[in-house]
Amino acid sequence: MGKNKNRGFDLAKRQEKILKKMAQPLYKRPTDSAYLVITEPFGMNPSPAARGTVDLNRLSSWISWVFRQGSVLEAVYTMSTRDEVIIKILEGLDPALMLGKHRYYNILNRGWSDPDAASCVFEYDYQANGDPSAHNWREHVALDAAAPPGHFRNPYPAPTWASRPSQLAGLVHSLPDSLPRTPPPSPGANSNLTQRGEHVERKLGLFSREHDETNKTSVKPPFVKVEPTASIKSEEPAYEPDQALRDEIARLSGSDTQGGRFFPAISM
Repeated sequence: MGKNKNRGFDLAKRQEKILKKMAQPLYKRPTDSAYLVITEPFGMNPSPAARGTVDLNRLSSWISWVFRQGSVLEAVYTMSTRDEVIIKILEGLDPALMLGKHRYYNILNRGWSDPDAASCVFEYDYQANGDPSAHNWREHVALDAAAPPGHFRNPYPAPTWASRPSQLAGLVHSLPDSLPRTPPPSPGANSNLTQRGEHVERKLGLFSREHDETNKTSVKPPFVKVEPTASIKSEEPAYEPDQALRDEIARLSGSDTQGGRFFPAISM
């Protein structure tokens, strides 16, 4: 009988040790920097595999404006199969300034009315996941980029609370309950905005100046009516865009709303 009691006691002790070990963090949280995860990152191509230096510059310009400091990012981590990105900010910066939901119509001076277009920032769970570069995240050296004058609002509006996406439950911490939960104001008051939240002067599908030049050469100019002279009788042809033009417009229009996210026409 006594032996059975001892065996039961030893088994309980082993189980307790295992549970304690499982509860301990796998990685030690760094003290000299902070890691944040951004969903639907501002200014970046909605296709993760197509992102490049221009996208990193736009992201950097936004984050630099939030902190009101030129040098902010130490690194950016991306995956070609994931929309969210991880950023590593420099020592001494308060990550709480970034945490929350940044609605585009609220942070930009012009160009948005869609209340659902936003980037959300969460604290990366470093203790559970460790260094992103050791877990298939590609590390990019951050490029400091200044935001275009007048592009973001000044002072910058405080981000609001947002629920943690279920697919990020093991990657990020939930946002603090202390963040404001003010509902967004009714959009559409800005006369410079279209119903889709685009600025009236904005071109379709522009991500950079390179795209601007590509669009100029790939899209045919609009039909211009030429009035016939009095001595020549002619009938005005009915204009129909050819298939190539229709396909191009469809492609550009489609890239404009892919993933429910719009992009400002930032020239870096």
